[in-house]
Amino acid sequence: MNNKEKWSLVGSAGVGVGLGAGLMYLLDPQGGRGRRAVARDKSFSALKKGGTVAAKTSRHLGNKTKGLIADAGTKPRMP
Repeated sequence: MNNKEKWSLVGSAGVGVGLGAGLMYLLDPQGGRGRRAVARDKSFSALKKGGTVAAKTSRHLGNKTKGLIADAGTKPRMP
């Protein structure tokens, strides 16, 4: 087994351990319900905020494009 394969195995084990710990944290019978509610609320908030930012950015780029087109039509052109 070469060094690259060893690191791949270590990385896979690390991902497995992290995934297992996360599932235990969220599926805990005593505190998991509250943790899942907080995670759900934060996810919805992030998605809503991301959509708002995307819409603003899209509007901004559209307005800049219109401005560039207007400027290109008004400036004298050199031959």
